[in-house]
Amino acid sequence: MNDPLFQQLVSSIQEGGAILRGKKKPSRQRSHESPKAQAVREKLGLTQSQFAALIGISVRTLQNWEQGHRRPEGTARELSPWPRTATRSSACVEAHLAHSFDYEANSAR
Repeated sequence: MNDPLFQQLVSSIQEGGAILRGKKKPSRQRSHESPKAQAVREKLGLTQSQFAALIGISVRTLQNWEQGHRRPEGTARELSPWPRTATRSSACVEAHLAHSFDYEANSAR
């Protein structure tokens, strides 16, 4: 095939293979920050117990996140936009959580 898009795809795959084999360095690297649970909790003005109950986890799990021993996974990663958008209104947080859980439940089907 001489289709330019196909040739670009083949080139990209070959470049990816060279990167995986260590023969070439990636042109860029991306990293995703874990949500800062403590910042979110403090912005909402909640105690650890209140915040843990609100998002359905144990206080110990929240403490592990806040101390950097563990990172949130799955639905809990939805915390990431909260520092920018959350207010003291728990209704806003509950609506966000409801949407997150509904989205995960529907995507699992």
